[in-house]
Amino acid sequence: MPGMTKTALQEEMLSAARTIFKDQWRAMDAFATPEFEKLALTLLQIQVLTANDLIGESEALVVLEMQKHTARGVMMSREGTGLKKVD
Repeated sequence: MPGMTKTALQEEMLSAARTIFKDQWRAMDAFATPEFEKLALTLLQIQVLTANDLIGESEALVVLEMQKHTARGVMMSREGTGLKKVD
């Protein structure tokens, strides 16, 4: 992940989601795109904060889990989206 941009991280996540949600992608795109943008930004923020010793590993994991949980909840609000696909 070092050296990756928010856009590159987001595109990797979107590419995986397009494959998983092939038939539902048109509807999922509106949910996934902003959530993956937030998740990518969170990952980069965690990287900077830990590199500067502003947060430790346990705090970083908590922040990441909170963002993942939020993204998961938003995407699962789409009818017909199962937990297995979202995870």
